[in-house]
Amino acid sequence: AWLGSNLPNQSQVLVTGFSAGGVGSTAAYDAIRTAMKAKKTALLADSGPLMQAPRNGSPDVYPSVLLHNTIREKWGLDVPNGIVTELIGKYPGKGDVNNLGSLTAALPQAYPNDRMSFLNFQMDGIFSAFSYQKFFPEIAAAPSGPVRDALINAKWVPELQTWINALKPYSNVGYYIPYEREVIKSHTLTTVTFGGTGIAEVNIKDLGVVVDNLLGGTGTPIRAWETAKNPQNTPNNSLFDQLSNIIWSFAGL
Repeated sequence: AWLGSNLPNQSQVLVTGFSAGGVGSTAAYDAIRTAMKAKKTALLADSGPLMQAPRNGSPDVYPSVLLHNTIREKWGLDVPNGIVTELIGKYPGKGDVNNLGSLTAALPQAYPNDRMSFLNFQMDGIFSAFSYQKFFPEIAAAPSGPVRDALINAKWVPELQTWINALKPYSNVGYYIPYEREVIKSHTLTTVTFGGTGIAEVNIKDLGVVVDNLLGGTGTPIRAWETAKNPQNTPNNSLFDQLSNIIWSFAGL
């Protein structure tokens, strides 16, 4: 409401966030859009996927279901006045309160003229660890490092694919999924720099191309899933990389 009152008559609004803010931008999109009433509104959700995870789904197929069911209970997400109940209620027939991931697919149905893009790295080591590490004993028991990372990634990539497949039917949705970069354990594409976010096999030099297409393009926003590791994203041993890895190791991820 404050945004609508103090920043009226905007020609274009981009709702965006990274990591937990990727979830937040998805969840808050309707409220911001409704309040600001811009001529054009777009969504760029970075590295905070609301995975497809039906409440009664198998963790073998939907690994995020254990996290989702924990937070839906702890935070009261789907009680009668819970935030998920409220959000899904805005999109009758387009979402399911028993699947938090259905919100992602509900948005492009509710706003078919808005352009939306979802970003992630395949080798994300932060959001994936948050999603699985405390919920799968074999991951929690594994030593920190390559062994644990491999166990996490073996769940993460297939779940990313399931999430993306649920978005493909909607022509106003794009996705951009490079392999990795050595910044913050391949977590987030919009943090600090767009460097190392290109996908050479589709001639995209960095995320800037994707953002420009989202805001100024027509038709379906860019859709790209990198199938081979991009040489430009290999480690460069920069001081920033070293510091970021130290910080996240202290965080236990």
